[in-house]
Amino acid sequence: MTALSSTREPCTIIFNGDDFGLSESVNASMMSVLPCGLLRSISVMVGMPGARAGLESLGQLKVSRSDLVPGLGLHFCLTSGQSVSSPGEIPLLTDVQGRFRHGFLSLLKLLCSPRTKAEAYRQIQIEFTAQASRFRTLLTQQGLTADHIDSHQHIHVLPGITNLLAAEAERAGLLLREPHENYGSVARFLTTAVKRFPGGPAKKMILDSLLARSRTSLPSATCGYFGILDTGHVDTQTVTRILRVIPNLSQRTGLKRFEINLHPWNCRPEDFKSEVYSSADRKFATSAQRLREWNALQARQVYEPFLAKYNLKFGSFSDV
Repeated sequence: MTALSSTREPCTIIFNGDDFGLSESVNASMMSVLPCGLLRSISVMVGMPGARAGLESLGQLKVSRSDLVPGLGLHFCLTSGQSVSSPGEIPLLTDVQGRFRHGFLSLLKLLCSPRTKAEAYRQIQIEFTAQASRFRTLLTQQGLTADHIDSHQHIHVLPGITNLLAAEAERAGLLLREPHENYGSVARFLTTAVKRFPGGPAKKMILDSLLARSRTSLPSATCGYFGILDTGHVDTQTVTRILRVIPNLSQRTGLKRFEINLHPWNCRPEDFKSEVYSSADRKFATSAQRLREWNALQARQVYEPFLAKYNLKFGSFSDV
């Protein structure tokens, strides 16, 4: 591919770190890479043990190095950890201790069943209102602001939940993540995603199908997305491959900003002994791939040559 003209508007690449607040070690991992200048956006799980302390750390950082504070978003969660609402208010969603009882597919079943969907949606509204309220309160206490909203495991593409997040995004002027990934040619799809992460294509098919059903509730897409076909495997090699794809993808779609979604952590198993974490949480958090994603956000020198060659820049959602 030839170099693109520097007179054209550059594409903004947004590295977004999910699950801030999951634990103190997750927070520390993300905070440690902020000086590298790539992680300019973070999504916060307000019901997790490290949320308050993590945002307090960002509030302190704002005083000393405001240029390093990333854009912040609510990472709405119904499938991991503890609810913000009282368990008695949302018994379909949690056990008696307030731990969420559903995964993505069982939550989908709950929302599609004629017997449970109306009550399930009512309880989801209660929990979303509680999480959104806590998020606003925590940000206000630290003098921080939000610029986006998304969800854990992309649950906001499920029936009805889309409406909740879209309404909040419109009310607060936030960008709502649309997890539709266009990775280029079929050949590229087959030779990269299938080989590296066999579950990625199936995940993409499910999300695309649900997105198509909720399209009328979503605002027009203004940001491309990467993080499904390579979900959990966004290492340095993956990032460079994505940067090569973006110029042609921008020409085809007209999009000028693209989110690259990561979980960049450097954690130990002992950090996740609390009962609030499921076995799946522990396995994911301590995978060697988390460390590779953490390292990918410290490899700016590897990506710098692509900026001038393909007319790209790094930024956050609020930069555009």
